[in-house]
Amino acid sequence: MDRADRKYAGRKNRVLSLVILVCFCLLGFRLFHLQILSSELFEGQAQRNRMRFIDVEAKRGEILDRNGVVLATSQPVYVVKLEHLQDDGQRDEVIRTLGRLLEPFGLTQGQIREDVSANHRRFEATPIVRVPWGLEAAEMISVLAEHRSNLPGVVISTEPMRVYPEGDLAGHVIGHIGAISREELEASDPQHYRNDDTIGKSGLEKALEFLPDGVGTYVGLKGTRGIQQVEVDSTGRPVQEMAFSLDPIPGDNLRLTLDANLQKALEDTLDQVVADALLDNPKAGSAAAVVLDVNTGGILALVSRPGFNPEDFVGGLNQQQADYYFNNALRPEINKAVASAYPPGSAFKMITGMAFLEYGGGSPHQQVRNPGAYWKPPYIRSLARPGSYDFFRAMAASDNTYFQYAGDVSGIDNISRVTADFGLGVDPGLKDLPVVTSGFLPSRDNKQQLQESYLNQRIARYERQFNAAVESLREEGLVGAVLQEAIDEAEDRMNAS
Repeated sequence: MDRADRKYAGRKNRVLSLVILVCFCLLGFRLFHLQILSSELFEGQAQRNRMRFIDVEAKRGEILDRNGVVLATSQPVYVVKLEHLQDDGQRDEVIRTLGRLLEPFGLTQGQIREDVSANHRRFEATPIVRVPWGLEAAEMISVLAEHRSNLPGVVISTEPMRVYPEGDLAGHVIGHIGAISREELEASDPQHYRNDDTIGKSGLEKALEFLPDGVGTYVGLKGTRGIQQVEVDSTGRPVQEMAFSLDPIPGDNLRLTLDANLQKALEDTLDQVVADALLDNPKAGSAAAVVLDVNTGGILALVSRPGFNPEDFVGGLNQQQADYYFNNALRPEINKAVASAYPPGSAFKMITGMAFLEYGGGSPHQQVRNPGAYWKPPYIRSLARPGSYDFFRAMAASDNTYFQYAGDVSGIDNISRVTADFGLGVDPGLKDLPVVTSGFLPSRDNKQQLQESYLNQRIARYERQFNAAVESLREEGLVGAVLQEAIDEAEDRMNAS
């Protein structure tokens, strides 16, 4: 190597050394900036990433009968949740792993993916499965713990779950809870409800869910969740609780006027009545009964049939249960004792009889001849034997003819007066249940409205039949005068009806 080459090589080495020195200076300055100048900033970020606040669910208030018998309470349940993961690939891998591990417990990857996709509130974890304390829960938690390194974002916690110690006793009164819907979530206070909450859906569970008390606080079964600060590991799992916490506020307990023993006796009796009725009429099956305290008006027992079991809704309905409640002509989901209105039948004869005695000039001992049917249209038959009846005998035999005569003499206006005097046909004032139907008070105006309603329904039905008949004629290919003649004939039949 000549002198020029050595000089060039030396110059190139000096330039390379200078570049390396500058790089090390930049790295040193960057390290100084990160570790010294920005240490407080990154320390704060690390602290925030390491510390998190998690919600602590409040225990739902208990529902008890008048003697303290527990009809609804809560017990701990294990909940597996998945925190929102920013990395889509990591989230998909976690879902696949969860699906594989939870498949023996009846959960599929598709269900998990659907639940995660449905959670639009990314700051809230998605609940994957809830399992009551027991062998199945222990086995599931053990399986997940063995694979925790492959399940970042998966958190296992405990929450209260609704249980009904007396099963379906007073089921329609108690009601049920269920997963909060999107509409319910949007209409609720965001400080108290989130996407994985449960909420009262019917009965007392709904009516007394969560109510403002007028002084800035709330009362009801719901309760208020608490907050616990925890330290988490790199996968987001809590590793220890910190000192800061706000304890949850349990929901308010609710003591009813119901007597559980009387409720059970009334339910058993009504079930026997329905069973006996089914022997004569296969379409029977609906029934209702109420026992009131005559001194206070308090409800001591209230039964509606077919029955309703709140426990069916706790974990979600299976297909058989869903068909029973919502594809059933007898409508088991309706509390027929308060949420439906029915013609009173012979029970109303007491009101008609009182109107007769009070305003119709009748006497309890006045005799009315029963020839087997009333002598005015529509000539309603009497199931009582033909003969003469006074008020007492007519009431005992439920004689249609006597009370037809009593109503005819008294008139609708006087019958309405007595009906109102007995407190019938009005809002019962039962504010503790979400769906209550007012009674129907017979009067001239109501009678006219009812007749107009029936008439409009009949007209609408005949119009549908007429239009269907015309369409059928067109499909048969009738045209011209033949078609018009058939239409005119169908129209004449409709008008004659």
